[in-house]
Amino acid sequence: MNPPNQDKQDETDTNHEEDSGTALTERYQKSLIKYDDELDEFTKAAFALKMIELVGQLVKSFAGTIKAPLKRDLIVECVDVGLRLLHSIFKTNRENLQELGDILKYLIRQQNSQLKGQSLENRLDELIILIHNGMAYGIIKKIAQSVGHVDLKDSFTDVFESKALLSYRMVETSIRLDNYAPVAKKLIDFGKEIKDNKFAYNVLRRLIADYVNYSEIDREQRQKLVEKFKLTGGAEYLLNTTKSERTIHLKPRKTGKFLPPTKKK
Repeated sequence: MNPPNQDKQDETDTNHEEDSGTALTERYQKSLIKYDDELDEFTKAAFALKMIELVGQLVKSFAGTIKAPLKRDLIVECVDVGLRLLHSIFKTNRENLQELGDILKYLIRQQNSQLKGQSLENRLDELIILIHNGMAYGIIKKIAQSVGHVDLKDSFTDVFESKALLSYRMVETSIRLDNYAPVAKKLIDFGKEIKDNKFAYNVLRRLIADYVNYSEIDREQRQKLVEKFKLTGGAEYLLNTTKSERTIHLKPRKTGKFLPPTKKK
């Protein structure tokens, strides 16, 4: 049996811990930001990225217990949030293209003061496309890594069979590259189909470069992808043994608008 003084001390410590916990909770709640249309674009983007993570984690954590229709709806929502974010970024940048261009020109001159006139404009165009290409790649990878899981293969098939948009097909490809082993021929055929869309094609090449670099895939399949998508390395890639030597880099290529390719008549 504890002495009376000890009981009082324990009670005091417990009350102190409860008060501290309450104070921390109140401070945390006060620091929370509720979503509102008036929020700045950066905060809205942070909301979207966190939503992608949360929905994706929910689907993956309960892949075996969530009913199929709800599972498909959650996957669609996860993908749609990411694609809406990407569309919003592109739209905002297009509306503020002059200001964005001025900022980038300043940064370019900081690195190379010799660039002027048309050379400066060309470099600006390349940089704008490169930045947006990186954004598209990053958000597609974010979606794929958030919701992609080997146990959701059938659900992905159901979702993407009903979505013919190029953006959805890019997300599907990224998910399958991260979680399964797509046949090289299917990837090559997809590349041929969208090759006229330079922007989308370069995003695809970057996704495939990741796959070739970081996944254990068949030697022949790897070589086909390296050659068909013109990834630096070629036949010599297969002779390298160390990771640093095996790394494949993308060759710089011309890019264009991120629009579905038009069929040739």
